Amino acid sequence: MHQTTSLFLDTLRFTAAMTVLLHHLTGQTFNSSFSPVPWGREAVIAFFVISGFVIAYVLDSRERDLKIYVSARLGRLYSVILPALFITPLLDHFGRQAAPDLYREIVADHVVLRILINLANLQESWNLTTAPLSNGPFWSLAFEFWYYVVFGAYTLLSGYSRQIVILLACLAAGPRIIFTMPVWLLGVVAYRLDQKTHLHRSSACVLFAISGLGIALYMTTFGHSVLQSLNDAIFGGSHSRYWTLGGHTLFLGDLPKLPADILLGILFATAIVTVKPAMEGLHPPVWISSSIRYLAGSTFSLYLFHAPLLYFIAANMHLQKHSAYSVTLLGVLVFLTCFALSYPTERQVGRYRAFFLDLISTASRAYQSFRTRMK
Repeated sequence: MHQTTSLFLDTLRFTAAMTVLLHHLTGQTFNSSFSPVPWGREAVIAFFVISGFVIAYVLDSRERDLKIYVSARLGRLYSVILPALFITPLLDHFGRQAAPDLYREIVADHVVLRILINLANLQESWNLTTAPLSNGPFWSLAFEFWYYVVFGAYTLLSGYSRQIVILLACLAAGPRIIFTMPVWLLGVVAYRLDQKTHLHRSSACVLFAISGLGIALYMTTFGHSVLQSLNDAIFGGSHSRYWTLGGHTLFLGDLPKLPADILLGILFATAIVTVKPAMEGLHPPVWISSSIRYLAGSTFSLYLFHAPLLYFIAANMHLQKHSAYSVTLLGVLVFLTCFALSYPTERQVGRYRAFFLDLISTASRAYQSFRTRMK
């Protein structure tokens, strides 16, 4: 991958993770001092497009073998999923003892079942919306996981194996996840265009500027009003999150926002495709690029650890929502803790990948041995 594109993806990834943190920090649960940061979902759309681009890249370069691909994807996800699912119940337990009122809106029933469902990435399948206690951001991991499975099967398998795996994955994921996949696939399209098109710098600069302006407009009240009108035109003004068919009710979640999500995804994809030719000949100082890559190495931890840490630290520091100093201190403590947690988790992703590769290889050898004995 070209260095300019790679650095831009790291910048976008870290910015998106910080946006999600600030979105939750400035919400009414923890804050009455600062204006809320409303772009949490928009940041997740950026993550989806980045993910599609990166997966298309690794499948086209270093992960063309099925075992390598599966172990790499599992290692990447579970390097943080496993620690997050272990830490979240502990933090919630002690945080709830310190400040029970702070946790009054956190559903805490069937804890073990919630953890197991999220461990299997089934938390958003069909009518499920099963958050692991205070760790709400886990919802997007289910989307990512099943996109890895479907696209990996489509790319690396063939014949009936491909069809069966894709069918089973779609059935397990459910329509809410699968119908949102076009947003993720925009990242795949961006990668294909990045490889096959050679834009003149002036054209790339214009398109890059247009995508940036489009993203900025999207974030404004004007942009949201236009997109709401678009959704009204498509869905007839109905904003129900449920769809009834044959006496069965299907939970749609944020699926009615799909047209707006696709539009934003196109803008992000355009920026990714055009950044390389637009920035041709421009080289940031080494310390800037090194800093960006260093910070980007903690984005997954920042995303998956920040929510339970917000609750736990706020509960134990006796947060004063009306105090700008108190809210800022909470944000800084959460950021630093997430950053520290990245060292034994996602920054050790190579070890996790090696573990899963050994596990898959052992299972494969056992299966082959079993088949040989059965002949």
